[in-house]
Amino acid sequence: MKDHTRETCDPPCDEMKGCCACNLFCCGVCGGAEGSLPTECPGTKMSQALDHLVYKSTLDFREGQWMRRPYEEWETPDAGDEVIVDMVVKKLNEERKRNVCAG
Repeated sequence: MKDHTRETCDPPCDEMKGCCACNLFCCGVCGGAEGSLPTECPGTKMSQALDHLVYKSTLDFREGQWMRRPYEEWETPDAGDEVIVDMVVKKLNEERKRNVCAG
């Protein structure tokens, strides 16, 4: 499991209400913040689309791979979400595997 790395201002900002880095948990590696943090840090910056899917609780990164989060009984998925997310998960995991083998 890869833990998220908290991003902070250095030195701490002196804004009256603070900033995102000082007040919210923002990962300096994947860019996730609060509700858009996957379970584990994927180790690379997430795109805006990935960030959105994680925030919607449709996609998660855990046990070293991207996966579609199963829907709860009370949830109704958006039309086509499951198919799209399954394609995204497959592509992300293939890219991740290639990068690990190349590195």
